[in-house]
Amino acid sequence: MLRLPIQLTSRRDLAEEQANETPTITQRVPVGESVLIFLVTFAVLAGLSFRMVSYLNPLTGDEPSYLLTAISILQDGDLNECNNYYDYDSRKVYPSFYHEVALEGRYVAKSDLPTAWLGWPPGVPYPLPPHPAQLVPASRMCYVDKPAQGQQGGFKGRDKELYSKHGLGLSLLVLPAFALGEQLGSYDGMRLAVTIFLNLIAATLALNIYLLARESTRRRWPAFFTWLAFTFSVPLLAYSFLIFPELPAGLLIIYAFRRLRLWHNSWLQLLLTAASIAFLPWLHYRFVPISVGLFLFYLYQQWKQPDGQRLRNALLLTLPSVVSGGLLLYFFYVRYQFPLPNGSDHAGSSDVGGTVRGAAGIFFDQQWGLLIAAPIYLFAFVGLLFLWHNRMKKDLIWLGVIALPYFLVVANYAQWWGEWCPPARYILSLLPLFALPFAVLLDNFAGAYRLAVGILYGALMLVSGLVVYVFMEQPQRMYNQPITPMANESNLLALLRHDTSIDLSNALPSFVKPYFANYYDNKYGTHYFGAAVTEAWSHSLLPILLTILFAIVLLLLANLQELDNLRAYDYAADISTLDDLTATGDLRPERLPLLEAETRSRSSPHPLPNSAETHHRTAPNPLAPADEAERRPAPGPAPSEGGTGGG
Repeated sequence: MLRLPIQLTSRRDLAEEQANETPTITQRVPVGESVLIFLVTFAVLAGLSFRMVSYLNPLTGDEPSYLLTAISILQDGDLNECNNYYDYDSRKVYPSFYHEVALEGRYVAKSDLPTAWLGWPPGVPYPLPPHPAQLVPASRMCYVDKPAQGQQGGFKGRDKELYSKHGLGLSLLVLPAFALGEQLGSYDGMRLAVTIFLNLIAATLALNIYLLARESTRRRWPAFFTWLAFTFSVPLLAYSFLIFPELPAGLLIIYAFRRLRLWHNSWLQLLLTAASIAFLPWLHYRFVPISVGLFLFYLYQQWKQPDGQRLRNALLLTLPSVVSGGLLLYFFYVRYQFPLPNGSDHAGSSDVGGTVRGAAGIFFDQQWGLLIAAPIYLFAFVGLLFLWHNRMKKDLIWLGVIALPYFLVVANYAQWWGEWCPPARYILSLLPLFALPFAVLLDNFAGAYRLAVGILYGALMLVSGLVVYVFMEQPQRMYNQPITPMANESNLLALLRHDTSIDLSNALPSFVKPYFANYYDNKYGTHYFGAAVTEAWSHSLLPILLTILFAIVLLLLANLQELDNLRAYDYAADISTLDDLTATGDLRPERLPLLEAETRSRSSPHPLPNSAETHHRTAPNPLAPADEAERRPAPGPAPSEGGTGGG
């Protein structure tokens, strides 16, 4: 029966298991190594920025709304955007010809586009339609986009109030870059300044991904391949150029998690951790569960690992969250006359069936599914099993505490895919945390088994890289119109069918389609919903089975590797030195790599508990000096002075 990899148990393993602790990580990553990772990432992103700005021109979806809030803060010193809409201040976030055409009382046509125009075709709405918060009382509202029965929508006068329904935090973050771009005196300069700022955030996030992987394994190669997979695949690469809150949220989350996991921090590191936790809800209130999870992680670490500075830690970590939380409640109260957000600002929640479909769609939807656009993330999710095997249960539990509540919130949201955006928008913020199981899985294998896993990694990275290539060649392909009962399909699958005649549209599901089928049924009295749900689940069979097969293959490889280690241990149990091997005349080549690895493990002054070469580390070292009695161990846990068994 296939199970988690077999593991021999040493005395130190048993101690760690009883404590259920991940060993404290004290090894420092060289500064030059970190600088190199950051600079390489930033150079690649900045080099792509000119192309992305040219093709994704003008801004669309939610992005211009964040900049208009920044304009209101810069020009008026307030958040009321009513006068900004009346004064057409949104023209600052569009190419100039959009406003010129609008003054003529018409919409942009193909003939209005400049020569060699690479941006969006005609159809981008201008003037910018507001995304208003639903104020209480409604009589305060400058713009009504959801009129009550018998009420007329639209603008109601510039003396009223209009606040964006989007989180304030992102507008505050991009404000300096936007202000700098305005000083450059051109729309293109503004776009480039904001995009380069986003590249800096993305490069810092990529560095933290590398550091988390490096700290988890204490080795460069698994950290490098983890950084490569996360940074240069969807969704991180796609969102490195876009004005969405998920990118900075991902940086705040992984930084706070890393510092709390390492625990021993300077006052500045602790303050930055506290600021990260406190600022997350300002990016969007859906991040509150993550802030709570991170704060609970701090309380646990403080309880388990007291360091004599409890009061300092408590003040630095608690006060920012309390102050920020109080201000956020007041912020909501001013808008809604209630200290909580107004659910009517957004699309609302789903029932249980819709939540399950949302959870499946986040991974497998043919337009917005993570594993469809970036199957390389299969390593991260299968890697969760290896955390349990490698005595890293604490990491696994806290990943669940931090990530699972947020995932359920997103899955329960009626429009879980994020509407007009590239794939996997809402879970982008969580994915950097999964660099930990990703790296641990890679580090779990040695020898021929590492080669086999490397082939799997290369195959999935090739597919993920091809998706990135398709998106970077024509960035507008990242966006999809949702599949409905009437029309539309995945841009990726349409291109695949056009170029290769391979049609996968019926092999991959659309979990967006049931949402729109329900809408049509309610509005027009049609009966699409049941068929759309059945179709979504039936088309899910192939990707789900492939995912299970991938997990089985990795677990099988891990079991086979451990069985080989067991056989090698049994063979060497009666032999303590290489001289003994020479005396017996048994120097078979297949024995040498194991024996050499064990020798290096024993001689190393700083054993690396997660390194693959010492993965036999859980077995007693057959080459270690021992008494004659110890050379023939009695039944039961074998004595060991070797590695730590992972963690």
